[in-house]
Amino acid sequence: MRPFTWCTQRQHTTAVCRGGGLNKYQGDALGHYESRPLEEWEKETRRLESLRNELNTYVEALHRPRSTGDTVFRAASQLIGLRGVPHVELRWPSSNSLDAEALTGLRDMVERLTTVATALGEIANHPWEAARRADWTPVWQDEVRRAIDRLRHAVQMLEDRARGLRPSLPR
Repeated sequence: MRPFTWCTQRQHTTAVCRGGGLNKYQGDALGHYESRPLEEWEKETRRLESLRNELNTYVEALHRPRSTGDTVFRAASQLIGLRGVPHVELRWPSSNSLDAEALTGLRDMVERLTTVATALGEIANHPWEAARRADWTPVWQDEVRRAIDRLRHAVQMLEDRARGLRPSLPR
């Protein structure tokens, strides 16, 4: 493959360059071309063809749908759009363990959690602000449930005693 077929018409091209038909940079490039042997251009052509094939392979990999139906390109674009959002660590057993249906389910759950978080308001003003747990275990859940049951029992006893005192209070 010849690098530039129009370069075979040397007299015409040189005349166009000198006559101002091409800009200075194009003229310099043409002069550079004329000063190099054909073998060197063929070697450069093979190198560029290899580079083009490598880039095409890269682009194909970026746009190949994965098990979730998404592509690396689409996922990277979404991550760029979420640059200022707090990071949430998620782990999967393997990169192929998540399929399109599971991903849709996770996205639905995130949407529901977003709705609930919005309804709860600012965490700084929430009654559970002091509970600084990074994980939620069944043991801790049972402890919280027992504490809530004790609190309900104490509130019930307080209400019962307050009702008993009501007749003796002045109106």
